[in-house]
Amino acid sequence: MQGTVIWLLQRLRTAPIMPAMRPYRIAVAASLLLLLLSSAVIGYWFWARQALETGIARWRAEQIERGYDIAYQGPEFGGFPFALSVSFREPSVITPQELVWRGPTIQGEARLWDPFTIDLRFPGPHRLRLPEELDRREVDIATDQASGRVVLMPDGKVETATIDLEALLVSGPALETVSLQRLTARLGPLRPGEGEILEEVDLVGEVLFLDLPDGRGGPLGDQVARLSFDTTLVGGIPQGRPEAALPALRGPRGRRGAPA
Repeated sequence: MQGTVIWLLQRLRTAPIMPAMRPYRIAVAASLLLLLLSSAVIGYWFWARQALETGIARWRAEQIERGYDIAYQGPEFGGFPFALSVSFREPSVITPQELVWRGPTIQGEARLWDPFTIDLRFPGPHRLRLPEELDRREVDIATDQASGRVVLMPDGKVETATIDLEALLVSGPALETVSLQRLTARLGPLRPGEGEILEEVDLVGEVLFLDLPDGRGGPLGDQVARLSFDTTLVGGIPQGRPEAALPALRGPRGRRGAPA
């Protein structure tokens, strides 16, 4: 297509054109060029949508294989033809340990030339229901600003995922209110293994300005300026359900390790 456009421009510049015919031929050439560009943009948008939709479906299938219940209404795509947006309404996740999360609508945007990198926004109320061994307590999390980014591989694996939540209030029927100024977390980047080199993935998290209820902080105090962790999982995340897969972390396939 690029060669066709260059050929048209060269013809327009070099071909002998009668003065009376010049405006007409310029208009025809410009219309043809616009048609070609429009067709390219439209075709590329549908390719990007299909690629993103396939990546999301593969990611969901992988999580279901691990024993998670992933539910949402969607994905719904928009932004045609110059942008690519995606939304998930009424999202929920149930882990194999019966931890339940329900959240607000998740809005995502991706560039047409990079459909596997999705910038996310999900402000609003989040609700957690803890497992049975924790009395199935419910926890409400309110945040005004919530964003993140997910980078998918074509096979549906997550290469990198980040979240950034600000001004959080954590409360519940059996929980005193806890506030956080900021919570950030990152999974990845995923570094594939090859031969004797094991797959690696980073896990990083940070909490800023944590305010606990009076007298609940113990030796740390009721106000904590910063909590963080930074670790690397060597050997990758094993496939399958946690009860069968997690023991492999301490077997020959992998091990937990933290940077020195």
